[in-house]
Amino acid sequence: MIPASTEPDINIVNRPTLHAALEPALLSARVNRSGINNWIRQHIRLIDATVASTTVAQFEEHLFAILQHAPPGSKVQPCADNTAAPPPRPFDNQDSDEFGDDDDDDALHGMSQTTVPHSDRILRSMDRHILNGDMLKARRATKGGGVANIGNDTVLATLRLKYPQGIPNNHNPGETADRNALVDQITVCIEDSTSLASHIMGKKRGASMGITGHSNDHYQDILRQHPDAIHSIMALCNLLALGTLPDGPVRTLLLGGKGTALHKPDGGIRPVATATPLAHYTGHSIATEYANPIA
Repeated sequence: MIPASTEPDINIVNRPTLHAALEPALLSARVNRSGINNWIRQHIRLIDATVASTTVAQFEEHLFAILQHAPPGSKVQPCADNTAAPPPRPFDNQDSDEFGDDDDDDALHGMSQTTVPHSDRILRSMDRHILNGDMLKARRATKGGGVANIGNDTVLATLRLKYPQGIPNNHNPGETADRNALVDQITVCIEDSTSLASHIMGKKRGASMGITGHSNDHYQDILRQHPDAIHSIMALCNLLALGTLPDGPVRTLLLGGKGTALHKPDGGIRPVATATPLAHYTGHSIATEYANPIA
């Protein structure tokens, strides 16, 4: 049985009561195979329930249950709007430590960033990449320092210069959405499940987790045990591509990414984001399906 905290209520037709900042509890880091197997079965049931939704409200509620259903041992990131955060205080390069080991100095609303790893962390990182067959990443792990510490004022100021500031947002998310509207179960805009399965299974192991704790590795595990589940995943991506999910906290969570600041060889900072797998799969399927018309 799916735990009551994650099983969607198929009778819900009203807009779910959600908080703007979604912070599911962290799960235990200890992973066992039976736990993964149970998670896989539960996750497939949640996907099937979402695809079978009859109203937009049900679809939103069920999708939220999927995003909250983190795999055992995964780390769920806190989600907070930091677009209105005040600019960093003036910094002094002389007393700033770009690679400081102060793990508590994460000024960007708790989005933890790694600092230079200790030798044992380097070895663990190398071991993980070797087990996943990625020798290039294993070699890079010996150097450390590839990830910038966003708690550092210099790094934070550089990141803020890359994004526009002070843009007013008068849009009220979900204000005009009719959550009692019926889900379009007829229109199909993406349907190449074979291509999507190849895309998921063709990626190397060791993929980074998104803010919900899901990664491509977890969906590889699902397809290894239940290959037919690709059709349910494809059907869910099709509903997302049709715009079934209205604006609101669930859409924000789905489209959110785990930000990481990387050092560039020229001394600059390159921000990257790890998307949630379902959002990535939807975008990939759209690009694959309409590659020729787009070109």
